[in-house]
Amino acid sequence: MEKKIVLSKNKIKLLKDDEIRTSDNGKIEIILFGGDKIYITQNSEIRYSEIIEPKGLARILNRSIQLKGRLLSKVQKNPTRKFTVRTVNAIIAVKGTEYIVEYLKETTRVGTIKGVVSMSSIQNKESTDIDSGKMSSVTSDGTVLPITAFSGDMMRDFEFAGERMNSNEASGEKIDLN
Repeated sequence: MEKKIVLSKNKIKLLKDDEIRTSDNGKIEIILFGGDKIYITQNSEIRYSEIIEPKGLARILNRSIQLKGRLLSKVQKNPTRKFTVRTVNAIIAVKGTEYIVEYLKETTRVGTIKGVVSMSSIQNKESTDIDSGKMSSVTSDGTVLPITAFSGDMMRDFEFAGERMNSNEASGEKIDLN
């Protein structure tokens, strides 16, 4: 069952540390104020928070998600907003891109669809930038694995986000997104 949550000035507001969970059949699309979108697949959990911080004369909106499970996010480039995803062993920093993050079996995998995503190991602070069409992982011991081609199996279950795959991609064959 797919549900849509729209967050704007006049609609639902997530409060600090609110949790969203999906069940075996659950999928959720969250549309944040400003147009950023988060798609959460089944058996996933996020804890969402927003903090506004002054930076010189500007105000920066810091959005943060703690993730267990899988999400696809489409974040628009905006210098007044920061967006991070945290898992138990990694921090993913985003500035304007489309990407998938999954934390399953004590490993964080990140695949970039468009743009660039920065991924850092919490344990050893090692980091890497992941370009479009590429992916990498952080293992349970904090090791950041080498960048590889984006694997089509990361797209599974995100058809409701408007992403389409052919049979080779759905079977887990590597695909070139460029």
